[in-house]
Amino acid sequence: MTDGFEAPLADAEATLIVPGMGSGHCAGLVRESLERLPGIGGIDANISNHRVRVRFDPGQVSPEQLRAAVERGGYEVDELLTEDAEGEDEGDREERYVARALTLVIWAAIPA
Repeated sequence: MTDGFEAPLADAEATLIVPGMGSGHCAGLVRESLERLPGIGGIDANISNHRVRVRFDPGQVSPEQLRAAVERGGYEVDELLTEDAEGEDEGDREERYVARALTLVIWAAIPA
């Protein structure tokens, strides 16, 4: 039995690193993909560091559903960080990103 008062679910926060999001148009498409999901409380897309911070209701949507929505929108999610996850050092992440980009450039140059 309830007295008519339901406590709201606590908001959770996730950060998605989306390397292909390099313009305001791209950020808008990523935002639209996420806004279609239920339980989204806020979206902050930063094209300079390719990060999208999303506040959401974990009772309505999961972090993996956030990732899937962005990927359905045509963008790769390099990493998904949740507020309780321990992320790697920013320098390590940047080194990994540069190494991956260099590998893609080398593979692209082989046919040429």
